[in-house]
Amino acid sequence: MIAMLSGNLANVTLSGDVIIDVNGVGYKVQMPERETASLQIGHAITVFVHTQVREDSITLFGFSESSSKELFEKITSVSGIGGKLGLVMLSALGAQGIVDALSNS
Repeated sequence: MIAMLSGNLANVTLSGDVIIDVNGVGYKVQMPERETASLQIGHAITVFVHTQVREDSITLFGFSESSSKELFEKITSVSGIGGKLGLVMLSALGAQGIVDALSNS
């Protein structure tokens, strides 16, 4: 399983995915929009990765901090919340916002 990637940011797609060039291999990684907004193409990037393996696909979800990755894994362990919804939640509220929302409920 891929747990972390370090390389240069090659592209940010219109859908918000990033492509990280790791020694000539481009990895497509889905990240929260809040994290991709400040990224610059050509600069070094390291992301902590949650690898999701399904019958028909392998999807990489990337996070700039390991704590965000761990929170994403907890969120997506809830029945009915998949990877895309987990990213939307992190994009909208941020990691601390989700923790605060859960603490106040």
